Amino acid sequence: MEMGEIAGNGVDGVNVPRKPVVHPPADGPLCAACRKLDKSFFDVRCAGCQLLLYDEATTISELFAILRQWIPQTQQNVLIIIEHVRLIIFNF
Repeated sequence: MEMGEIAGNGVDGVNVPRKPVVHPPADGPLCAACRKLDKSFFDVRCAGCQLLLYDEATTISELFAILRQWIPQTQQNVLIIIEHVRLIIFNF
């Protein structure tokens, strides 16, 4: 079986994509307030950054960039970010 032929059900019977998807690298999003303060990291505790986290325009690549930061704020909220990635992938 070739990689492109892999199919099946994931967790809870959700259909898994048949082909692997590559998400290009991207920088993590920053809200206007954090940019104005010259912050270099996405801050999950910031209301503006939280809006970006749940914005439909935020890409999986940007969410992965947030996870790569691996600062305490990210570590404490990793499940929220992972859940959002899952929602985007499976369109729930």
